[in-house]
Amino acid sequence: MRPYRLAGLLTLMSITGACAQEPSCGFIGATIFPELEGAEAAFLAGDYDRFVGLVGSGMPGLDGQALMAPLVEAVPDGFATCTTILQREDVGGLVQELSLFSTADGAGLVVLYMQSALVGDARRILQFSFDSDLTKMLALLQ
Repeated sequence: MRPYRLAGLLTLMSITGACAQEPSCGFIGATIFPELEGAEAAFLAGDYDRFVGLVGSGMPGLDGQALMAPLVEAVPDGFATCTTILQREDVGGLVQELSLFSTADGAGLVVLYMQSALVGDARRILQFSFDSDLTKMLALLQ
């Protein structure tokens, strides 16, 4: 499994622009995928245990506490705003999303990447990653 890191969270770049005011990171024209929306809402609220529970069900051996430790320390109460900046839905059902999460003071930015697909009759999150570096997250897009 690819290691997940969050480097320099306290010195993150700031963002501007419109962000969702509700507990999800939707954007105009997007298809709503409840599994992704639920995970984004937990991430936004700083409910990292719930987030790991939602995204990690299909990832055996995921050490959620270790993975989320930098966020628990740096952003224990969650984020103020978020917005989904990219959603790709491929033929066959693969969906990829990139969402930006900003701290209340506007000084922090975390980019969350999630990938999901239909497995049987249910959509499951198959992969996720987060970082302060948008370029790294864009490189994950398939």
